[in-house]
Amino acid sequence: MVVLGGGSPRSMLVYGIVTIAILAFSYFVIIKPITDNTNNTVNNALNQANQQINQGFHQANQAQRHINHAINQAQRQAQAAGK
Repeated sequence: MVVLGGGSPRSMLVYGIVTIAILAFSYFVIIKPITDNTNNTVNNALNQANQQINQGFHQANQAQRHINHAINQAQRQAQAAGK
């Protein structure tokens, strides 16, 4: 028990507090910034994907309007030619 402070309750308490302080420091200095950066990267990627999806839907709607317009024109021309 020499490593843990010789077994006295006071020294074990100090070693426990020091250990907790080291772990807390490691978390806030090493782990938390990495996870925050990863979360930001994932959120940015998801936002970009959503923008691309929305842009795709917008372009598909525009294409559908153009197709409907072309179909209507063709039907009018066919009706005019049939008269």
